[in-house]
Amino acid sequence: MLNYNDEHFHFIEHQWSSYLTKFQFKELYCIPLLDFSPSNDTFLYNSIIISCFLSHYNSFGQKILVSSQTPFIIDLSNHNTLFSKVKYIFSFINSGISSVSFNIDKAIDTIYNSFNITNPDASNINIIIFIDNNKHIINNNPFDNQIHIMYWNLSQNYFNFNILENISYEYKFINSISHFTYSFFNKHFTSSTCNDYFSFLFHNRY
Repeated sequence: MLNYNDEHFHFIEHQWSSYLTKFQFKELYCIPLLDFSPSNDTFLYNSIIISCFLSHYNSFGQKILVSSQTPFIIDLSNHNTLFSKVKYIFSFINSGISSVSFNIDKAIDTIYNSFNITNPDASNINIIIFIDNNKHIINNNPFDNQIHIMYWNLSQNYFNFNILENISYEYKFINSISHFTYSFFNKHFTSSTCNDYFSFLFHNRY
């Protein structure tokens, strides 16, 4: 366990701070959705660290939504270091909140109902859904063109193309863990265009 006097801790914090300075995002409106229920720890850890990264620039504030039967917000605004942010997130997991079953539909409904009340003044809002299997795919997109569903594949493997091909609504897709490609925040896919763009990934030689 790291502590605030640990040399390794200071090295990680320095690396994290240096990495954040590489990006200058403005008007990045996004809502990362965390799944505390997966059996795959790597998926959980990657989704947490990317959520912390996105929350640093998020124009909505440093907030993350947990997808569960009763969705709730984790506010990181009072935590200045990566260590503190991750520790705070894990305080919910360690308290047993991870045992609450995952429910992506309830999370989407919560956002939808909230936006109907608040009417956010933003032209490009991204709801970030981390995926490693089809349980994270929503059947229907209730939002208008101003609000986008973005799937971020963290499976460390290729994602089942048939699942993407069967999505009926427009969406965004990122297939990366170690590299953040901001251009994909502005690229939309449908079942047909996804086939055109990602077809090389599914060639038999790969």
